Amino acid sequence: MGKTFLRPRMNPTLTVAVVQLEAKMADKEANLRKVLHYIKKAAARKAELVVFPEMCLTGYTCGAELKKTATLFELAEPIPGPSANSITEAAKENNIYVIVGMPEASTEFLGQIHNSALFTGPEGIVGVYRKIHLVNIPSFPTVRETHWGFSPGTEIPVWKTKHGWNIGVNIRYDQGMTEIPRIQAIKGADVIVCISAGPTELKDAWYMYNQV
Repeated sequence: MGKTFLRPRMNPTLTVAVVQLEAKMADKEANLRKVLHYIKKAAARKAELVVFPEMCLTGYTCGAELKKTATLFELAEPIPGPSANSITEAAKENNIYVIVGMPEASTEFLGQIHNSALFTGPEGIVGVYRKIHLVNIPSFPTVRETHWGFSPGTEIPVWKTKHGWNIGVNIRYDQGMTEIPRIQAIKGADVIVCISAGPTELKDAWYMYNQV
């Protein structure tokens, strides 16, 4: 990690917990219980931010595995919404920031869904990042994000925590498109959090993507 220059009222450290959660496919209730459990566990270990994987609320490939395109449309929720609100309440109760991947139902355009990262914390929902670069890999037939119905996001925000840290969030393939993290760095991100459900076969690519 590169050097971070402290600003006024910026804590010198940020303690981050990372959860490698195995999602139960298309079972939001079961996955939400796991998320809430690990939020409490991370806070008990003095973490200030806890990060969950891409689409962990439903499982990344639930649309493909259930052979039912409508599945993600049925599972997607608005933000704020039932799951986002439960996670936010847990963040408030445990005084911790949370980043978690989920399918988001647009409230602006009926029928539009996004592969999104909810960023919430002690003060409530901080923001939502919507994946911009959707993945369609010919060699991986179960990875067809546009076929599953996702629409790309259009914004590259950076948010500030109460600790004074600027946090940028992106999702998987976005990290490999260098303009995304570059823009986040230009906007002042101290930390860039990338959540991913990438296949094991592509793990070596992360050594290239994530070089400082």
